[in-house]
Amino acid sequence: MQSKPGANLGSLRDHNAAVVLDLIRRRDGISRVDLANSSGLTAQAVSKIVTRLIDGGLVAESGQVAPTVGRPTTLLRLVPSARHAIGVHLDRDELRLVLVDLAGRVIAAEHRPGLVASIGELAEPIRALASTVDSATLAGVGVGCPGPVDHRTGVLHRANRLPGWENAELGPMLTAALELPVIVDKDTNAAVLAELWATDVPRQTAMIYVGTGIGAGLVLDGRVYRGARTNAGEFGHMIIALDGPACVCGRRGCLEALCGPAAVVARAAGEPVPESLVLTRFAQLDHAEVDWAGDILGVAVKDLVNLLDLDRVVLAGRAAPPYQDGIRRALRGTEVELTLSGWGPQLVAVGAATSPLAASLTASDALAARRG
Repeated sequence: MQSKPGANLGSLRDHNAAVVLDLIRRRDGISRVDLANSSGLTAQAVSKIVTRLIDGGLVAESGQVAPTVGRPTTLLRLVPSARHAIGVHLDRDELRLVLVDLAGRVIAAEHRPGLVASIGELAEPIRALASTVDSATLAGVGVGCPGPVDHRTGVLHRANRLPGWENAELGPMLTAALELPVIVDKDTNAAVLAELWATDVPRQTAMIYVGTGIGAGLVLDGRVYRGARTNAGEFGHMIIALDGPACVCGRRGCLEALCGPAAVVARAAGEPVPESLVLTRFAQLDHAEVDWAGDILGVAVKDLVNLLDLDRVVLAGRAAPPYQDGIRRALRGTEVELTLSGWGPQLVAVGAATSPLAASLTASDALAARRG
């Protein structure tokens, strides 16, 4: 969640509470006065929201600050153990899971190499993580995976290089297996959500995600942009060369087919390499064997920057660092900031976990508002 101005309308009480809670989460101790100033809400509205959050166990009064004049100011802090969520990264060559608390801190994690082939195989480690916390605090499960994905229904469509999962109703099937709320999103969107949860991302930002493929997560006007069919950001399947190599999506000359990790490794090896070995082989290459690919990706990133008038580009994913120099060269002379995500390999799983956390907070406050 990213801090946004609030509103003083009763119908938006759940939204306002999410704004207030996000401000408390981002600050290690904040007063009611500062909450009002930062959110744009009235002091009375903030007081009512804070009371509900304290009653719900999400926030606690913790410590005081002595002002220069007047009475001490009571500070509010998050109660991290009040909510938990499980984040899952279902990738083409591995499965990563994290259990996070309300502060977004990873308190348990698991990594399994290889492609998960069934709902049962996916549900088993999720249940194991869920059993380690009080079920009353568990908000649900978030899953990030390669697209295309229908975020609204949790259905995968023609999932690129994800054998056995084409057109799978992943969200509904996993919900039934776990009896928990499940939110499915593209891996690139989940990655952006992790960045939004942890940092103050500029209002116009693109995350270029390089893992087993290439994709983009977009933040436009301060919010994650998914598009009309929730599949915005298929950046790796933008055609760069009409007569280029065949791509897994069925077309030719896509960016991913030209300079993605699999293309780089195949060029270095002189032949295609099995999917399961691509990132291992990629990590073993020296700078010169990857630098040309960074220049190609940099050209595409510069075009994206020009198209959307971006403020920042965040580079992320297991295979991202070797592409950094090429992108930096392409952006030279612009005012666009290029950064490397600090989340590491748990990025997508952590971001996926923030969706059920955020959903549970607004839903629980809406329920409290109706009861109140």
